Amino acid sequence: MHTVLLQKINLPSIHLQNTKLADIHPVNTRLSSLRVPIKPRLQLIKSYPQMQGFTLLEVMIAISIFAFLAVGSYQLLNSEITAQTRLSQHSAQLYNLQRSMRLILSDLQQIAPRSIRAEYNDKENALEGLSDSITFTRTGWSNPFQHTRSTQQRIHYELDSDDEGNRYLLRRYWQVLDRGNDSEAREQVILRGIEAIRFRYLDKAGKWFDRWPPSSSVSPTKDRDLPVMLEFNFESQTLGEFTRLISFNRVQPKPRPPVKNTQP
Repeated sequence: MHTVLLQKINLPSIHLQNTKLADIHPVNTRLSSLRVPIKPRLQLIKSYPQMQGFTLLEVMIAISIFAFLAVGSYQLLNSEITAQTRLSQHSAQLYNLQRSMRLILSDLQQIAPRSIRAEYNDKENALEGLSDSITFTRTGWSNPFQHTRSTQQRIHYELDSDDEGNRYLLRRYWQVLDRGNDSEAREQVILRGIEAIRFRYLDKAGKWFDRWPPSSSVSPTKDRDLPVMLEFNFESQTLGEFTRLISFNRVQPKPRPPVKNTQP
């Protein structure tokens, strides 16, 4: 835009009538031709480009939409991580259960009819069981390092708990069968998170008992006899209740024949 400077010109006062300003001085004619009308000036101002931007309302709406998307993405990611963590924990618990059951079944399926002598020369039957614990002799104890020991092993299972009251299945075993006063048992924590366990024993007559050997008044079972079948039931805090039946399909040891007196 060009700025036109108009300078006031002092002219001598001339008293003329019916005379135009252009007829008086030629400068006035040139100044009148340089005047810019008002309308074209407004159109020239409007033709300049205006500054573009967002209003406060538009910014707040954009932030709200972004916040909703961020919260939804976080919840989706968090649920996925939680599901993966629970799946990993469940897989680990299932693996520990399978490993523990393999060990328990391996012990119970190899029960041997071998009674022992305890620390104070007390006799223990080949299998002594209550409803919440069991002690027995098993065979097939591998000896890869050729230690001087028997291939039979005395095993004990029971439900124990720590100082905080958390219960677990405990396995106790001894290095020797006939123990002395210095014989110490070694302990293994087999399975944690156990609420309760129960053992039941089936005799030859088809009766179930909560202890073994049963009383002679209710069963003809002898101390050397093993049960026909064993029921092992336990309840886990996370995996539920499980029941296993172990059958002892083996020939029971025959009693020794009486020694005949050969003296005349």
